[in-house]
Amino acid sequence: MINHVTPMPGGVLQLTLINAEQLLASRAQSRILRKQLLGL
Repeated sequence: MINHVTPMPGGVLQLTLINAEQLLASRAQSRILRKQLLGL
C-alpha cells in the first residue's frame, strides 16, 4: 500500500510504499491510480 506521495518536477510522482520501496509514476499513471484508489 502507498504510504506517501511526493510530486516531482515534470509532473512525475514519487510513491513511497509502506515497506519503504520507492516508485515513480508518470502523470498518466497517476491519473489511473487516483481513479482506482479514490474513485475520483
